[in-house]
Amino acid sequence: DKKVLIWLASSLSAAPENEQAARKHEEEEEEEAAAGLVVTIAAECQVVDIAWSPDESAVVLAGWDDNFLRVFAVPSGEKLGVTSRLRRPIASVFWLRGSELCAAAGGDQKVLLWNLEGLLTRRSHTEPPAKVVEAAVELETGGRAVHSLACSSDGRYLFALLSEQVIRMFEVHAILAAVDAFSDEEEEEELEEHGSALRAR
Repeated sequence: DKKVLIWLASSLSAAPENEQAARKHEEEEEEEAAAGLVVTIAAECQVVDIAWSPDESAVVLAGWDDNFLRVFAVPSGEKLGVTSRLRRPIASVFWLRGSELCAAAGGDQKVLLWNLEGLLTRRSHTEPPAKVVEAAVELETGGRAVHSLACSSDGRYLFALLSEQVIRMFEVHAILAAVDAFSDEEEEEELEEHGSALRAR
């Protein structure tokens, strides 16, 4: 139905084994779930995967039918922005811990990463909607599609489960360095554009 519903975990409970008790539990659970519903997000797409920001203030939704990532604030449900479009269906999205970086991959045969810092800091409704965020880094997978993404428990490595039963490992510190370099290049381009505009006046 192209919606994402988020509940408080404390409002949900395990079903009992007894059939009669199970029916009663189901009725009670419906009431508890309604009370524990935090937000309903109009996702605008068929959602194939979800990633939470490290501070749980936002979620990224991966669209199966249109290949976009959409970022929403929680609990307000406000749409903060959208990333550039992938060419082929997305299989997995993952938010790197302790950072504003979100990774997504699938049929494009590469892992793409976006720096979402600009979207997360736009909390005011008076500010204009954020522009489409372009991918900051592309990680090659040797021409293999990506089925899933995960991170090591210490946050040092990003793993990609690829087709043909292959797992590829990427060092997170190298990814962060590449993103910083991309950000520096963007700032230089903006300064050049600004300078050109001033000279034209």
